Amino acid sequence: MPTQDTVKYLDGKFEVTEERPSTISEIVAIIGEVAVVDEAVDNLYYRNKYPRVYSAVSKEIAKLGFAKKVIKTKETKEGVKNVHESDMDHIRAAVAGETEDGTLVREPLPDGEAIVGVLFAKIGPAEPLYVKGERTGGSGKISQDALDSANKFFASGDDKVEEITGKLETLIPGYSVGRDADGLVTPESLARGIMRLNKKLADDAKKAAVSALGA
Repeated sequence: MPTQDTVKYLDGKFEVTEERPSTISEIVAIIGEVAVVDEAVDNLYYRNKYPRVYSAVSKEIAKLGFAKKVIKTKETKEGVKNVHESDMDHIRAAVAGETEDGTLVREPLPDGEAIVGVLFAKIGPAEPLYVKGERTGGSGKISQDALDSANKFFASGDDKVEEITGKLETLIPGYSVGRDADGLVTPESLARGIMRLNKKLADDAKKAAVSALGA
């Protein structure tokens, strides 16, 4: 039977109690088995397999002498740490180089497109869709609205992601957006930060309303 759940609209500003399917059979009855499988597989590619494949391809490209670019440095307890470009940006640069204002500022890897194609053809099929222990999307902890917003910022480039990260950490006292082993923000960690800010703003608004009413 469907369960009652709270659904958040407009960045979490409005919360509505609705019925939510709670079993596979209920979802199959709504959209069909093929669509259920497609949604699950697409989700596992996006959250689990793609990051592993991109990481593996990036490492192989680095072994060929095309190193990741350092985009910034940061102070840590262990000292100064270099923060490198993302795996995807590294691969893109290997294939097509890097341009700024229409000027090529970074040469691509010689025969980069062909080499990267071979790497994807080799690594992609060898990587499993899911590795035991990896987090899946079934927890419901990240809203689709927040994830969509995060992906839009990522589509605008690393500088935009760092800008939004800085704003989140400024607006939410004591909060730090999560980073991966390379020190980079991920779409999921940025989405969590967006959700955290939405909750803070909603809480602040409730407190202001109570204060205004003198309660």
